[in-house]
This record gives sequence, C-alpha cells and structure tokens, in this order.
Amino acid sequence: MQAEGAPDSTGTSKTIVQLLLAALSGCGYFLGFVGFDVWPLIFVFLVPVLWAIRDVTPRRAVLLGAVAGLVANFGGYYWVIHLLREFADLSLAPAVLGWFLLCA
Repeated sequence: MQAEGAPDSTGTSKTIVQLLLAALSGCGYFLGFVGFDVWPLIFVFLVPVLWAIRDVTPRRAVLLGAVAGLVANFGGYYWVIHLLREFADLSLAPAVLGWFLLCA
C-alpha cells in the first residue's frame, strides 16, 4: 500500500518510457535519411511516438512531439558544427552553441 502523497513509481516509469519512445522516433527520423543508409526506418519512424501519445493529454502529446523533434534535429544537423568551424572560422564552443541554437 502506498502512502498518501508519496510519488507514484508507475507514473514515473511510464513517463520515462514515453520519453524514450519519443527519442526513438527522433532517431528513426534522422537515420532514415541520406547518409545513414537505414532508409526503411523512414516508413516506420512515427510508430514509437504514436504509441507514446496514446491516452495522454494534449499537453503531454506536444511535449513528446517536441522531444522527438529535438532529437531529430540534433541528430540530423550534426554537420553544422563542422560547417561553422570550417567556414565561419569558429572554435568548438561557439560552433556547438550555434548548432544548439539552430536545433532548439
């Protein structure tokens, strides 16, 4: 029996699973495009995030979609760091900051 006001461990684990499924969708999105040679993923990349947003509030669904989008952008635009270092002559820290600002 759980004490009143105690954190719900099943709710926390459900949230973690939902976030991991959203991140998995983001990974599937960028891995399914040119350069990674895992093109069949593009046909199924939405399945994990759609599974995660079942029976959740619209607010939670937006959060999970944002997680999937952030992972997709961070993975898909990894090359921006090299671009900023090479052509904008930036050191690593400003290049990573530029990559983060672009992706977020």
